[in-house]
Amino acid sequence: MRASATAPVVLSPYVTSDTAERVLEVAGGKPARLYTLFEAHLFASGASQLATLRRLALLGVQLFHLPGLHAKVVLTDSLATIGSQNLTKGGTTRLEATACISDQSVIRRLHSDIAKWLDTAVPITDEQIAAMDAVLPALQREFRRYMKSAARTDASVASDQQTRRAAREERERDERKRREASDRLERLRQMIAGTDRSQETVPVRLAPPPHETLLVRNRGDLTRWIVQATRTKLHKRKRYLVIAPNGRLAWAALNKTRLTQFGTGLDDTALELGGRVVFASWEAPDATLDGNANVVIHLKAPGEPRIAVHVWFDTSTVEILSIQPAIPPWLANHVESERDAFAGELARFILKPFRYKRNRTGLTATAFLGDGAERCFRVQLHRRGDFEFLVIHPSAA
Repeated sequence: MRASATAPVVLSPYVTSDTAERVLEVAGGKPARLYTLFEAHLFASGASQLATLRRLALLGVQLFHLPGLHAKVVLTDSLATIGSQNLTKGGTTRLEATACISDQSVIRRLHSDIAKWLDTAVPITDEQIAAMDAVLPALQREFRRYMKSAARTDASVASDQQTRRAAREERERDERKRREASDRLERLRQMIAGTDRSQETVPVRLAPPPHETLLVRNRGDLTRWIVQATRTKLHKRKRYLVIAPNGRLAWAALNKTRLTQFGTGLDDTALELGGRVVFASWEAPDATLDGNANVVIHLKAPGEPRIAVHVWFDTSTVEILSIQPAIPPWLANHVESERDAFAGELARFILKPFRYKRNRTGLTATAFLGDGAERCFRVQLHRRGDFEFLVIHPSAA
């Protein structure tokens, strides 16, 4: 079943539309031979079309089924093409590549090389086309149902993959936050260790309900300290910054024998920032587990919307994490040009002792220290610049 040397030979697994007809119309009456795949699933899926084969047969093209065909070749006496394009409409629009060859020695070699393939080809008859056409509608319906099922499966697999990817990204974000929290807490501990501090600590215990304060043990005094050989006296009923063992901040009411009312917020206070007077309020969320801000500063300038500056404070520096919802231009310029001064102003305000303008209670010691806290602790006085603050240590520390 070898093709004659003068008969154009075309190999294309799939044939559709008028593309095949245009390629296979041969001048001079030389009958072209088309080698393709005659398989039901290709016609059911639309990869090949029976109507196209019928029209080619009417044009005098000889049709053959070549099992296992994947090559795309057009071979004449004077020209050969080899590439990825099938005789389909898709072959004219997709990213395909075809090489054209006119070297006679190469063309003769191609004729010789594919001759053994063509020996296995089987003619496609009109009866075969008619028989396939009779069963094709049912096959096409089955194929459409299959494709819908396959599409649902693809969507399900893609959704599962997206869910797994989202879960993995969330785990990675959580792990990154844990690392950030650990790094910030370690930096906070190092900064605390580097401050001037009392050599002695005052033992305290967590008083049971209903008071739930930190109560001095063994006649200790929370108002009298010695720092760097200098006597320091704290003021009763003022609020001093207190740092818990887990790094959480609060402003506690100080008495001689107890720490109580662990406030996590500060009243509105006027500050001058960027040449403007703004009103600031403060809160200290429990950020020790997620690595986020341990202080949030709310700023309100006249005629401007309120903004929230999320920072991590470690007794000497203020790391600005974010400003929400959007930083106004006047503050952006101030932060950009005087960032250290801006951070220093915030740090001084966080450290400065104060009294609330009105009665405030705050958290209990249990709520501030967290569930499962130890019953006994030690309190140590630290000094940063002109301001004192208190650090709570576990009893064994």
